[in-house]
Amino acid sequence: MQQHQPLYLASQSRMRKHLLSLSKIFFIELPQSADESACDWTLPAAEVVGAIARSKMDYATVPTSHTTKCAYVLTADTLCVDTKGKVHGKPANEQEARAMLALWRLGCTVITGFCLDKKINHNDIWLTEERIEQSVSSTINMSIPDEWIAYYFENTPSFHVAGGMAIEEYGCQFVHSINGSYSNILGLPLFEVREALSKLNFFSASLAS
Repeated sequence: MQQHQPLYLASQSRMRKHLLSLSKIFFIELPQSADESACDWTLPAAEVVGAIARSKMDYATVPTSHTTKCAYVLTADTLCVDTKGKVHGKPANEQEARAMLALWRLGCTVITGFCLDKKINHNDIWLTEERIEQSVSSTINMSIPDEWIAYYFENTPSFHVAGGMAIEEYGCQFVHSINGSYSNILGLPLFEVREALSKLNFFSASLAS
């Protein structure tokens, strides 16, 4: 498969950028200024992540170009849900992160919602021609002994991810089990994103000669 244009990623997430790079999907990072707190957090988690992803899309600034008439833009958001149904975003401080990590010993549902737009440039205005929205859920059991938590904080980006849950690299040793998509828990369900990109003809097939 050949990629003839970049994917615009309206996200500051280090892990989302890393996952796209691992997938050999060339992307350009876009600025966006959405206020996540303005969304209705009383909604079910799947609806919250969807609303935040759409808000990020609304506030993403796609550059205009005299040669490019089509642009693909991706936004996403990830939240964690504890066994009592409470929704958790990024921890505000170390105390909150410790409380979240204690909850994940009982299990956690991780939900990532993404919004993918195919946009057409009409008189220097980007109009959405097609949109795919989807949320993906996975469950995880993660247990960090109290005496290891300080080391965990030192060696992971725990304070910058939903639920304080960084399971890649150093953090993977504390994962007991996962049911569902590993990349979804990291912040971007790659299988579903690739399928969505294909449906919007982001990729073009080429036969080997």
